[in-house]
Amino acid sequence: MIAVDTVAACRAACDDVRARGGTVGLVPTMGFFHEGHRSLMRAARAEHDAVVVSLFVNPTQFGLSEDLDAYPRDLAGDTEVAAAEDVDVLFAPSVGEMYPNGAATTVHVAGLTDALCGASRPATSDMGARRGSEPSGFSTVSYAIPVVPAARSALATSG
Repeated sequence: MIAVDTVAACRAACDDVRARGGTVGLVPTMGFFHEGHRSLMRAARAEHDAVVVSLFVNPTQFGLSEDLDAYPRDLAGDTEVAAAEDVDVLFAPSVGEMYPNGAATTVHVAGLTDALCGASRPATSDMGARRGSEPSGFSTVSYAIPVVPAARSALATSG
């Protein structure tokens, strides 16, 4: 497993796999891995030639009354879990790497981002469609393993 912290390095790793005709499964996370994360890593491994796990505590997911600084983090432990689950690339960027010019766009997908946690914490679900003004670096991923089953259905039908 390689650990990278730049979009360019993540993109290069994905491009290498795709250049060989392989597929890349992305498991987006905020870290502090548990069995649910592990099951998504295994699902990606079963379906793809390479697995990328992103570990990014996204500040845009936190509302004004929520404590970003208190969110649990354990990079060393997460790295061990990712390696044990046969992840190929652990992508752990900084906020500056992901949003070099600040968070510029928010997309709300009615019926998807307003369900589950999004019903009471809109920023949580909207962040899934957020990106900074720079490309996210995942344009070469074959498929993102969604956390919410409904998201998988929406992705499968959205072209």
